[in-house]
Amino acid sequence: MNRSVALSVLLLLMACPSKEAPPEARPPDSAVKSTNKLCFEFSAAGNSASSQQVFTRRGCKGNAFTWAALIEQQALQYGRIGHKLRKLPPGINSGVAVSFTGLGATWLAFAAEGDIARVCSDSDGMLQALKLDTVKINSSAPMLEGLLDDGDARDFLCAWDAGTPEAE
Repeated sequence: MNRSVALSVLLLLMACPSKEAPPEARPPDSAVKSTNKLCFEFSAAGNSASSQQVFTRRGCKGNAFTWAALIEQQALQYGRIGHKLRKLPPGINSGVAVSFTGLGATWLAFAAEGDIARVCSDSDGMLQALKLDTVKINSSAPMLEGLLDDGDARDFLCAWDAGTPEAE
């Protein structure tokens, strides 16, 4: 194949729209993205197949509110949540902010809009840890189950007794 034909084929391939991979074929971190230096977002549309199975079995919505609560629960692995802040920190325009002590953070903010859970902090170390953990939680049914077991089903928008031994 000569150069001009190869170049034409390459340009044609680049111009063709590609189909989005089905959820089970997407890498587990494809639903997590940084929005600015203070925040990252998780799209509930990116729930892995294993996460979706856990949510279905436990009667959870598995939406942005579920994920914001899961990430807040995971934050407890790194420190202590204090009181709700009266004013949102500068640069944060929605959600709920709380004081936090751990990994250099003094506050965390959580918001859920549509299928997007947003997590913000004044600590890059805290954000990076939670971002990595969110990918792990989405790809690990046992880790997700553990967080759901440690918290209140109502916070995660799960059926009160779904998936518990008493309900089965």
